[in-house]
Amino acid sequence: MAKKKTKPALGMAGSILLIIWGTYRLSTVSFSSYVWIVPMIFVVTGIVGGTANLLYFRRGVTDK
Repeated sequence: MAKKKTKPALGMAGSILLIIWGTYRLSTVSFSSYVWIVPMIFVVTGIVGGTANLLYFRRGVTDK
């Protein structure tokens, strides 16, 4: 039972960290170069992962 809730919780924490780090880097970078692409990828990846984990929690997966 612990693995059913622990893995998505760690994934959600990782997604939140990706979103925070990406938005921080986007707010501190100048847009004159292509350096902004990597933080944008972090933000998008964090949003996708966070959405997937949120749906997993909302669905209420039960143990078999």
